[in-house]
Amino acid sequence: MKLRAPLLALVVALFVSAPQAQADNNKPAVLGSASKVISDESWDDAIYEDDAVAPDAPGVPPTQSMSPGQSMSPSDAEPVPPPGESTNPQRGTGTIMRQPVRTVPAWTKTPALDEAYEGIIDDTVGLVLHPDCPHLSRDCGCLPPPWAHRTGMFGEYLFLRPRNTDLTYALPESVSTPSPPVPGGPTTVLSPSGKVGNLDPNYSSGFRAGYTRAIDETASIRGTYTYYRNSARDSLTATPGNSLVSLVAYPVPSYNFGYAEAASSLGFQFADLDLRKLVSYSEHYAINYSIGGRYVHLNGGLNVQQAGSLSGKEFIDATSNFDGGGIRFGLDGDHFARRGGLMGYWRTGASFIGGQFRADYNDTYLMPEGPVLVTSHWNGGRLVTILEAEIGVGWSSKSQRMRFRAGYLVNGWFNTVGPGSYLGAVQSSSFNRLSRNFSLDGLTASAEWRF
Repeated sequence: MKLRAPLLALVVALFVSAPQAQADNNKPAVLGSASKVISDESWDDAIYEDDAVAPDAPGVPPTQSMSPGQSMSPSDAEPVPPPGESTNPQRGTGTIMRQPVRTVPAWTKTPALDEAYEGIIDDTVGLVLHPDCPHLSRDCGCLPPPWAHRTGMFGEYLFLRPRNTDLTYALPESVSTPSPPVPGGPTTVLSPSGKVGNLDPNYSSGFRAGYTRAIDETASIRGTYTYYRNSARDSLTATPGNSLVSLVAYPVPSYNFGYAEAASSLGFQFADLDLRKLVSYSEHYAINYSIGGRYVHLNGGLNVQQAGSLSGKEFIDATSNFDGGGIRFGLDGDHFARRGGLMGYWRTGASFIGGQFRADYNDTYLMPEGPVLVTSHWNGGRLVTILEAEIGVGWSSKSQRMRFRAGYLVNGWFNTVGPGSYLGAVQSSSFNRLSRNFSLDGLTASAEWRF
């Protein structure tokens, strides 16, 4: 029994000390594994948790730092001081393991993009936005801003109607006997009755086309050609018992007729050459002014045929032509929506054209005994003023190559001589104040292709 007691105590002591020895044997392996994990971290971006919370106290040697790839062994751990002593009261006692705190690495530039066009990727459209070029870009290139001048060509459709150019050519009259009769007075009385013969032009088509050559992003030279022509026709027949009185023949009132038909025409052509320059702009608007020259050709005509009087016929012709050139000023603006390519636009312009008017009037009355002729010709210089205004909406492609516009146009002509005004001067034999104003208005639609 005495021998068994020491043997039993030895077995118990070995059993208790085995786990502690196993733990001590495993400690270097655990520390080695931790050092391997730490060595894989980016030590340049690591911040030690204990250093961030409590820096080294005065008088205490600084904490040793580890270089990348250096493994941590049990000797690297700070020794535990004896009881009652502390190397740093702020840290306390015991083994202190410095735990690295991982930080987010700085954003690295995409090597595929050129540095001149690098920026923030917009996942919505898959393109690149650059602070110096806020417009969409692809393949390291900025798209041109919407306000930039570019070389290109355009075509525009005009659908206009002349105003203040209507002309009354015949008036129906009824014949009646006054009741009671007036002694010594007329036995018949003529009074207006029925529809008045009037030439009133309606809408007709024209076009405008041009070419733009960009000097740089803020200036361009533009050449434009504009063509428009309008015509109107009307006829009038007297009802039984009535007759027609001509208002375009000489003299007035003229002979009575039973039938009349009339036609009128109005046309003009522009040839413009402008320098267009950017005044103010942003991503959402652009304002430009233009200055240049304009050539103008304006023509008008009137033709009236009357029949039924004493088996005779009457032909009245009146024409007016103008050719001149001068200066032109313009101001235009575009306003761009943030999305969708939609835009609004407006244009204004003023032209001052000096030129020469040539007007002719011919009245030929064919009668059985022979024709009766009345002719007149007039020349005069005029300074014609043309004012223009247009407003509308449009759409532009993302690349700014294609643009479509639709709007409303007003065009005013001042100090002109037309067939109607010259005809009235001939009938009244007064040519001193020979002038007339007219205007046009209507819809426009244009398409532009820019290189």
